[in-house]
Amino acid sequence: MSPSSSLSDVGAAVDRVVRARRTRKVLDGPWLTPPGGPETPEARAAFDRAVREALGVAGWAPFHFARTEEVPEPWRFALLDREAMDAFVARFPEVLVGKLPRIFAGAGALVQATWVPEDDPARAGRDWEHAAAAAAAVQNLLLACEARGIGSYWCSAAPLGTPEVLSWCGAAPGERWLGALFLGRPLPAEREAVEGIPGKLRDRRTPPEAGWLRVVGGGRDTAER
Repeated sequence: MSPSSSLSDVGAAVDRVVRARRTRKVLDGPWLTPPGGPETPEARAAFDRAVREALGVAGWAPFHFARTEEVPEPWRFALLDREAMDAFVARFPEVLVGKLPRIFAGAGALVQATWVPEDDPARAGRDWEHAAAAAAAVQNLLLACEARGIGSYWCSAAPLGTPEVLSWCGAAPGERWLGALFLGRPLPAEREAVEGIPGKLRDRRTPPEAGWLRVVGGGRDTAER
């Protein structure tokens, strides 16, 4: 029996979500219905609830050191709904460069992800752990959204992460930007084929044996290494 065939239904579902998640730069608004489904107030409310649920799931990422007594997690998320996104663009029209006008137009929500570095230089060695934990929380968010039928795009366009932009989004001084996460209903397949902007590296993924996995051990004498 292969390892994959021994998975529980839950394990198989997790694997499917991980593999199904992909970059969707152009989305179809704040509606939690199948692509092309009705755009109703109920569908909008369902979308908003699902995004909040996904953010709650994101918070189960591992982290090592507490950042503050009140909020020990090192990540911080700022959630902008569709109306807040419109206000954001009105305040910072200079961010609408390149592909970003299309990306903003289709998204139903925007999450600004940051992490909190150490205040004491003597503990700066912990910062890589804070950043890694925050990135794990972002991946949790992307997977939780995928499981709920919400498309996502983790964007690193520099204009979205300036100190002025982050301050407007409520970030405390010193928080470091990890990216902007655009969320929304996926485009219908026929529109995706025409309007979509796919992630450029998805089709270049390689299996572990290609070189990104090193198996240490496996019966070899350590003297050989």
